[in-house]
Parts: sequence; structure tokens; C-alpha cells
Amino acid sequence: MSANVYSYLKYGLLVACLFTLTACQSTSSDDIEQTYGAMEGSVLLADYPQFTLSYENYDVTEQETAALQPYAEAIKVKVFFGTWCHDSQREVPRFLKLAELLPELEYQLISLDYQKSDPDGMAEKYQVKFTPTFVVFKDGQEIGRVIERPQVSLGEDIANLAAKH
Repeated sequence: MSANVYSYLKYGLLVACLFTLTACQSTSSDDIEQTYGAMEGSVLLADYPQFTLSYENYDVTEQETAALQPYAEAIKVKVFFGTWCHDSQREVPRFLKLAELLPELEYQLISLDYQKSDPDGMAEKYQVKFTPTFVVFKDGQEIGRVIERPQVSLGEDIANLAAKH
């Protein structure tokens, strides 16, 4: 074959690859209208499949539930997260599953954009720099944070913070 034919084949293959890549774009959370600010757990799980999958695949341990149970009524947790953040996609569903087992545990989910901000300025107020950040309160005062990933488990780490105060 001549050099011209190889050249046409090369460009044809390139065009075919580009067309295929464009045609095969995923319909992930990028296609979902992003919501920032306060969000209900049910909305998060309904609208963001990667959170639903993590939620369904996680089993809360008895140890985690038992550790947090004595403090669940006395604390509140603000959960700052990004729907785009892989750590949030792993940890927030775990927290939601734990909270489902401890209905007395009060929490608020706050979705952040890529700049880690939200419409109400909550992330700025609490100086959130990383996602997810679980800010734990007791008697209206911040007593600690779990940032990005727990040392042991979310339940045990939050219980350890509550036990110190």
C-alpha cells in the first residue's frame, strides 16, 4: 500500500476513535443538575447513583453502632461533602446508613461545589477545607471533626469525640 493510503487510514481511525469517545460519554452525575447547600439524605441517594451504590454495599458493624449509641441524642453533626468527591461518595453513605440505625442522631447534609462553598456560606463559616468534613457539636459547641476518612470508623471516631466532652 502506498503512503497516501496509510495516511487516510490513520486519519480515518483517528476520526472513528474520536467519534466513539464522544458517543460513549457516560450519563453519570455530570448529567445531573448539581444541587449545592442543604440536602436531604433521601434526595442524595435518589439522585446520585454512586452514593446509592456505596450505601447499599456498606454494612454498619455492631461495634460502630454500640460505640455511638450512648452519645447519639446529645450530639449533632454537620456533614459537608461534594457529590463530585470520591471520599464523600464513600463516607457519606456510610454515615447515612449509621444514622438510619440511630434515629435520635441529628445531622445536616451540606453539599459543596468544587471550590468547597455553598449558597448559605456554611462552609466558609465553619472553615471547611476538605470533603467530606463531619463537624460534631455537643451543647451547641463544636467538639471536633472527622475529615475525609475516619481513623477507625465514623461511628467510633464520632463517639470518641463525644466521649472527650
